[in-house]
Amino acid sequence: MLLGGHSQGESLGEFSFLGKAISLEQMCGCGLKVADCKEWNKLYSQVLLEKNIDLKKQPYELRQWDTRASTVIDKKQQTRGYLFVSKLRTFMTRLHFMLPSFFRPPLPSSLKKGVENTAYLYDVVLETREKNFIVDSSKNFLKGIALYKSYPKKTKILLLTRDGRGVFHSKYRSGFTKKESFLGWYRYYSGALYYLKKLVQKEDLLIVKYEDLVTDLEGELKKICTWAQIDFEKEMVDLGFGERHLVMILALSAIKALN
Repeated sequence: MLLGGHSQGESLGEFSFLGKAISLEQMCGCGLKVADCKEWNKLYSQVLLEKNIDLKKQPYELRQWDTRASTVIDKKQQTRGYLFVSKLRTFMTRLHFMLPSFFRPPLPSSLKKGVENTAYLYDVVLETREKNFIVDSSKNFLKGIALYKSYPKKTKILLLTRDGRGVFHSKYRSGFTKKESFLGWYRYYSGALYYLKKLVQKEDLLIVKYEDLVTDLEGELKKICTWAQIDFEKEMVDLGFGERHLVMILALSAIKALN
């Protein structure tokens, strides 16, 4: 969200969940439903014109990457069958990125198409909102790597890490068990760090500690801007500055419940 406060940038939130946000009538950062927001409707209109796909009626038609919601779930989409196949695709994707080229299976076709769909939707957002760069906060590092491998000159990856105790406490308060809270943090960061450091060029990967961001927000933002080759703007520090049109993965009722 902070980078999305840049005059030339657009933060999309957890963009992989756009279909779910439309389907379940979830909220945009501006306070309206994602289906009703004027900025998102520019995207819907462009997609309808170019692809003949009405995302408001067919929210999952332009699938991006496999997703797994844990709090607010579209049960018509996230079925047991979907989750099973998604796990298989994740396994094949890990093999694709891990094994030597002569043993490497191809990226699952649906995910390869999903990367193309994501890049297309990025371009539509950039055009309709008249911006120069996108910030996608989707938390699937395999999706990030796949985008990077497909569009290396247009993609940079920022990994925000956090002290495990803070992650554990946050997830535990949200209703997860102690085991789930610990393993969720450990599996994600251990896997993400291994794959990202192995597959992404050093100049295109930045690892930022959440604690450093909280301690010195402006200083860390300046460091990020230098890495991303964009000018620092003081308005970025103010989350209340301007409107933010991003996918929020929790419904307002769920946010109130968690708080």
